[in-house]
Amino acid sequence: MKSVTSLFRWNDMALLLLYAVIALLLLAPIASNTSIPNVIDYFTHMAGIVQANVALSAGQFPLRTAPLSHQGWYYPLFQFYSTTAYTFSGLIYHWFTANNPFMAYKISLWCALIFGGIYMFKLAYEVVGSRASAVLASIIYLTAPYNIILIDHIGALNEALAIGILPAVIFYTLKLYHPNNSYLLYSITAVCWYVLITVHLLTFIFSSLFVGLFLVLMTVLQQQKFGNLLRVGIAYIFAILLACWYLMPIVLLQKILVISGTFSDTTAFNIYTPTFSQLFSPYADISAGVMSPNGFINLISQIHLSVGLPILLGFGVCLYAVFKNKFVASEKYNQYVLSLLITFIIAFMLVWSPLDFWHSLPNILMVIQYSWRLLGQVMWLGSLLCAGALCWVFQKDFKLKYILCGMVIIFFSSITWLLPARDTINEISTAKLNDLPKILDDGFNIEAYLIDIKKNSSLISLIDNVSIFQGMPGEPLGFRTINFNANYFIPAALINLANSPYLIVQGGDTNKAISSNDKMWALINGDIVSTYYLKPGLFTWKIPLEQFKNVNNKLPLHLQFKTNQKNVVALKKISLEGFLKSQDVITLKNSVSNCIRVRDKSICHIQVPASVRLIELPLLYYPQMLHITVNGKEVSYYGVLNEGSLIVGIVPEAGKTNIIEFQFRGLLWANYISVTAWGMLFLLLMYFILKHIFYSHSLSQEYRV
Repeated sequence: MKSVTSLFRWNDMALLLLYAVIALLLLAPIASNTSIPNVIDYFTHMAGIVQANVALSAGQFPLRTAPLSHQGWYYPLFQFYSTTAYTFSGLIYHWFTANNPFMAYKISLWCALIFGGIYMFKLAYEVVGSRASAVLASIIYLTAPYNIILIDHIGALNEALAIGILPAVIFYTLKLYHPNNSYLLYSITAVCWYVLITVHLLTFIFSSLFVGLFLVLMTVLQQQKFGNLLRVGIAYIFAILLACWYLMPIVLLQKILVISGTFSDTTAFNIYTPTFSQLFSPYADISAGVMSPNGFINLISQIHLSVGLPILLGFGVCLYAVFKNKFVASEKYNQYVLSLLITFIIAFMLVWSPLDFWHSLPNILMVIQYSWRLLGQVMWLGSLLCAGALCWVFQKDFKLKYILCGMVIIFFSSITWLLPARDTINEISTAKLNDLPKILDDGFNIEAYLIDIKKNSSLISLIDNVSIFQGMPGEPLGFRTINFNANYFIPAALINLANSPYLIVQGGDTNKAISSNDKMWALINGDIVSTYYLKPGLFTWKIPLEQFKNVNNKLPLHLQFKTNQKNVVALKKISLEGFLKSQDVITLKNSVSNCIRVRDKSICHIQVPASVRLIELPLLYYPQMLHITVNGKEVSYYGVLNEGSLIVGIVPEAGKTNIIEFQFRGLLWANYISVTAWGMLFLLLMYFILKHIFYSHSLSQEYRV
């Protein structure tokens, strides 16, 4: 029988058709456009697609805020979560699948699967030099159980898109690692890393670790020049600069957001670490799941995580051949195999390990959330090992029947993950378009990226101070325990607005044995401003603030409580007296009716009486990330507590009409860094285009001569 190369040319169109068909097969379990698996992530991402479409139509680019969430008060969902993924899906929804976000969801996945297949083929071919092995390796990658689980069981749109992009990132990174004269490759590699960053941040973090480890091992084991790593490092850093507008707010603000609690629960690894038998299972035993109280299926209860039989066999063959010193796949592949094996073993042992090491690691590493999310790294490493194993077993003597048989075997090794669940529980529900408002309100990270007023003590006094501006002057906020030795910030501008300001602190001491020497101090900016001698039972402590009027408006007052008592004193109520009265404030209820949204910003026309000294705006509070002008002049803004969320308060120009404009813009300095980096990239691209045109013109002139 003739060889494959003489019967079939592996050209781009043939590959495109092959991966398009495979992508359709992988999407078959969610083929219906009206019946959607009853897993919350599907609804979450549909809501995201709808929000992205509205934001793009309003002129947002890049995406930052969700215009239909939180009454349209600029909830910065896309600033913190997968902005490029929703931009892509939102554009598909806008141009091709109007009124059906689920179709946009599936088309996005279909494109990612095709893209991932093509670039896994290119990557595997770059590594082994065999087209047939590369094709089979790419099919192994696409049909890996974890990829199917992401698409058909969990509904993890952003991670699935990242899995499709990852082969291109690794391909161009590997091309850049090897010596070459193409400076354009730096730009391509940086853009690929940028896309990965803004599609799924966790996959970017994992890939940075394991691609970096793989290249370091390559450098050490193959005695390569460290300049190879330097080239990759330059492109990687440039990608960080391109994404600076997106990354810096995450780095600086994530600790004060509600979602920060998700990354500190080490007990998650007790629940979500897959078992050894699951990871090695050759078939899936998938349950339809257990219903959660919110009416959705508990996603963990209905997935069967596995590495996949082809990947396990490929790893085993490579390990055996290397151990027996018989491995000769190709001269090119031999320089990769040992590094791939070591990196694969490390990745697998992080997914599953007999040692419970996660609980001894710093909490910052809880960003991983679930160890099985590292299976995406196992996928690309295992697929490349499979390519080498196939190349070694068949010694490049591939015949068409071997290729076809390989495709069938690979597909059937994963088919049980595509089959319906074994239980009789109702796994699907019908999504109706008129249900979308409820999805937008209930299913789209509605609290994740709000400032967490419960867990961040540095915000408590700010919240308490401004809470009296809700039309209840002097009324305490309620029971909150105030921590000693923590700083609480009071905006100086608010002190300057007050008539005769002072703090009222109420609390109690559970220690009945209080001596005459037991006392507390209130310190502002490090200086003691008031001392209170403790007594048994409840107490009320009045702290004057008059002396801090007329200080620099831009600098906050740092309030701190200290005590010499061993037992902690519970300061459970704090309020302000002598500040603004209800008639001195234009509340949110009154201001919102005077504001309209114009594309990506809001404009308010408010007639401000001479007595008014504060206006509450329909805008969620985020420090340094909002741009607000009053009558054309940029103004400072403060956090105001409104029904559990922080909104913005500003000092108006009293006695006249105030034209107030505001929008969410992110961190200005980070935006400038990214704009500069993108400008440099554009200039570099123009240079290469002009150089190519000039070179083509020179060749044409030379040919004519």
